[in-house]
Amino acid sequence: MAWNSRLDNIIPVGYVSMWTIQNYEDVGRRQKKFEKKWPHELKNVFENLATLLLALNGGTKPEQLKQMRFVHSEPAGVLAIDQKGPSKRARMKQFRLYVFPDEEHEVLHTITLGDKGRQQSDVNFCIGSVKQLQGEIENGKTG
Repeated sequence: MAWNSRLDNIIPVGYVSMWTIQNYEDVGRRQKKFEKKWPHELKNVFENLATLLLALNGGTKPEQLKQMRFVHSEPAGVLAIDQKGPSKRARMKQFRLYVFPDEEHEVLHTITLGDKGRQQSDVNFCIGSVKQLQGEIENGKTG
C-alpha cells in the first residue's frame, strides 16, 4: 500500500473512515517548509499518522494510542506523533506532528508540525489551540 506524504492523502483509496481529520493551516505551511530538507522524516510522520488513524477506526481509544512506539503524550490531551519508522537503524531528525483527538465527535485535529528545537513553543501553541477548540465545541461553532 503506497502512502502519499501529503496530509490530505494518507488514507488508502477505498478505505472508509469513521474518524475524520481536521487540518490546521499551520501543518500545511510547515510541511512545505520541511519537505525538501527532511523528506524521510516527514514521510514517516505521515505514515505514523495513517497508522494512528487506522487504530482509531479499529476501535482503539485515544488514551490507548500512547502505547504506540511513535506516540507521546503532551498536556491538554494533545498527542505528538514522531518520525520513528519500523526500524531503529537510521538516525533521523526528531520531528513531531501534534494532534488532538476529539473522541466525542471522532475528529482528529492536526495542529502543528515541528522539530525538536521548537518543541516547547509548539506544545504551548497546541495547548492554546485546544483551549480555543474546546470553547468552540461548547458554543457549537465547529463543523
